[in-house]
Amino acid sequence: MNAQREQITFLDYKDYANVMTEWAYAINKYSTLYRATIICKKKHQNNYSLKHHFDIESIESASDKQQRIQKLIQLLISSNYIVLGDFTVRATNQHWNARNIFQSVMRVWFNYKLDLDKVKHVKFIMFHPGSDYRAKYKQFNVKRGFYKTLYAPDLYRLSLKTPDDGVIWPICSIASTYPEELLIRHIKRRFESDKLIIFHCPSNPDLKGTNSVSHITKSVISRFPKFDYIEVTNQPHNIIMRYRLSSTIHIDQFFPKIGTFGVSSIESLLMGNIVLSSDNNIIPDTHQNAMDFTPTFKAPVFKTELLRNRNKSPNTTTTTELDPTDQRPPVISTGINERLFKKALENICRKSNSELMEMCLSNLTWARTWLTPQYTVNRWEKILNPPNPSISSSPESNVSPSELNAGLSESNVGDSSEVNEGSSEINEGSSELNGSSSELNVVSSESNVGSSESNMDQDETNKLSTEGIIEIINEGNYDNWNID
Repeated sequence: MNAQREQITFLDYKDYANVMTEWAYAINKYSTLYRATIICKKKHQNNYSLKHHFDIESIESASDKQQRIQKLIQLLISSNYIVLGDFTVRATNQHWNARNIFQSVMRVWFNYKLDLDKVKHVKFIMFHPGSDYRAKYKQFNVKRGFYKTLYAPDLYRLSLKTPDDGVIWPICSIASTYPEELLIRHIKRRFESDKLIIFHCPSNPDLKGTNSVSHITKSVISRFPKFDYIEVTNQPHNIIMRYRLSSTIHIDQFFPKIGTFGVSSIESLLMGNIVLSSDNNIIPDTHQNAMDFTPTFKAPVFKTELLRNRNKSPNTTTTTELDPTDQRPPVISTGINERLFKKALENICRKSNSELMEMCLSNLTWARTWLTPQYTVNRWEKILNPPNPSISSSPESNVSPSELNAGLSESNVGDSSEVNEGSSEINEGSSELNGSSSELNVVSSESNVGSSESNMDQDETNKLSTEGIIEIINEGNYDNWNID
């Protein structure tokens, strides 16, 4: 079966938000048509559980460096699709033709002189995630030779909006795999505390508008004492996910100049948070395009502000209804100025706990419908649209991802020790987290599932305990996500 799957190779400098890495692992797990590999110039600076399959810089010091580099070159030139992060253009002396960009990258990163005839079969795709395209979109828009061009949500407005331009959501695979029952229990547990957490975790405080976020949030909650504000920077990804798990509201950013939400919002929706972010640069066509590559597709989404069954108790789960006319993800806009941001946050803080819980559950339902690895893989399969997936359009590759993995533990190939690398850092930080019990009420001190579930056998009870998600986050449970 692997021989029939076409090869997608993602190539980027660092894959800053781990977006392409997530896509690659999801494709390998769920696609029957494609297999994928992510190759980056440098190792990611954040402690993501999912690692790049290969980091060129990590291979530099290996004794068999040349052999490893040759295998990567062979994989690249035998790929059916190569997805270039736009950061690769920095290695190209501003060539704007797909094959010239790739040729320059091969020369600069691999010290390899590429004969362009060897990649005539390759379909090149450009992915624009952020600031490089935002700063130079006019130059990027004259590029040639690309099969498709994909954009982060706020950047689609700057594209030419041809049939080959599209939007695709980032995903957070590990959050997508948490059992929904556990997440619902965690959401309910938040409302058993005396304090509800508003969380902000800027990767770049300047670009996230952290000064404004902090000032406005502290001003608002001074009048709503049931809320606490927590701001965290420069922490491992697993720690950040634990904060999301115990938070009720997540503020991604207030930065109208960029005007979009990012991976942080995606992860928070998947953890059942109420999410606020700038969104002024996301045009209406963006959401429609992101749901399906066909412009006429109408995707049902969940209308967060439609608060039903107001009189139900906070422990009651309600069924979320669909609004087929609303194309928007359930991210609440922070507006284009501080006055609008403050008003939006005040409106949320005024709501009752039952209303807030319903918003959290609604967001969780929406995210687990549209932000799953399976949905994203289906989207990739539509984008690539193979004429006959059982027939490879490229020269038969002699190198499979599993062969590349063999014996390359030094080159950051996502082995189990690296996938679980964050566990020790989580444990080291546990005393700090547990010491803030008023801030983090969902930690390892939580009780197991109660007597109401006594009819379940012990194994099932352990599986559904509220500690289960903490264990998954701590360990980076990616056993089934290795490339084949």
